[in-house]
Amino acid sequence: NPSSTPGLLYYAALALGFAGTLLLSPKWLVPAFAWITPAALLYFSRNAVMRRKWLILFATLFLGGLIASYEVFPMPLVVLIIFSLLDAAKNMLIYILDRKFIDTNYRFIHTLFFPAAMVAKEYIESNGGGGVWGSLANTQFNFPWLIQLASVTGLWGISFVVYWFSSMVIWAIHKKIRKENYTRGVFAYATLLAVILVYGVARYNSNQSDKLNVVRTAGLTVPTMGFLESLYEDVSGKKIRIDWKISQSSSQLQEVNKAFVPFIENPDSANFSRSFSSLKKLHDSLFGLTQKAVSAGARIITWSEGNGLVLKSGESALLQRGMGFAKENKIYLLMAMAVIHPGKITPGKKFIENMAVLIGP
Repeated sequence: NPSSTPGLLYYAALALGFAGTLLLSPKWLVPAFAWITPAALLYFSRNAVMRRKWLILFATLFLGGLIASYEVFPMPLVVLIIFSLLDAAKNMLIYILDRKFIDTNYRFIHTLFFPAAMVAKEYIESNGGGGVWGSLANTQFNFPWLIQLASVTGLWGISFVVYWFSSMVIWAIHKKIRKENYTRGVFAYATLLAVILVYGVARYNSNQSDKLNVVRTAGLTVPTMGFLESLYEDVSGKKIRIDWKISQSSSQLQEVNKAFVPFIENPDSANFSRSFSSLKKLHDSLFGLTQKAVSAGARIITWSEGNGLVLKSGESALLQRGMGFAKENKIYLLMAMAVIHPGKITPGKKFIENMAVLIGP
């Protein structure tokens, strides 16, 4: 009877789930915890018998998600708290529905509910502004045999297999405690996972490049910190040095970003001489790295999102430069640009446009 399990074991599972949530953050990513964390939280939600169980679980999901996302998501703390509350509520709903769906004699097929619900949540969220940012599959990037599954199922199959592992483990523990047979279910999951990994090994190690028309690609990034430092000096008259590893939500970067306001509202070259000089260096560096990629054999080259920072008045010239470069070098160039629209910043005004322009040879 699961209710006879000591309460200490429930809290240990909860603590493991909380620690695992933190260790799945991009700040400290430990991929193995993608398999462990949901299992620990499932063990607590399905078996714990205590007052305020769901409130305790909600607090764990909220605080774990908040700490894991802090200094990762580029948003103010208040907004991050709201997002973390909403995400914890969505996850909480799945754990509650899972507990209601599973009775004390649940069968093997019932193990599919939890992974199906979690992947459905990921899929629905992927259609929002964040895309697949929060998908559990992203944590498995260094498991090349497993991630070959994306060639068959897309991202969703990877998440499903990992979430299903958690549900399977808790199901097997439940059956073992009740002295019921669980070997066939475990064997079925293990067989499927083995097939996936064998396919992954074969696909990962297949080398048919001599039979294919291989096209080399390149992605490149130029740091924008130099421009921000120049912008800050033009506005405040003070020099500043920004660490390239600074968090997107750090107070220093938010302070520096305030210098964007006068620049956007009135980008006069006389008042922003250093900034305009830095923008020119930024563009020259982008094309310099692009030329280096071409020399290394790349024929499809992409810039990082928003890396081509440019005023609306300079957009056409930058595009013309890209078109000339692509034509001369016979390449495809994806120019990722952040186009600044000058003028008074008012609610609803588009003052920075996120663009991706693909130019063919």
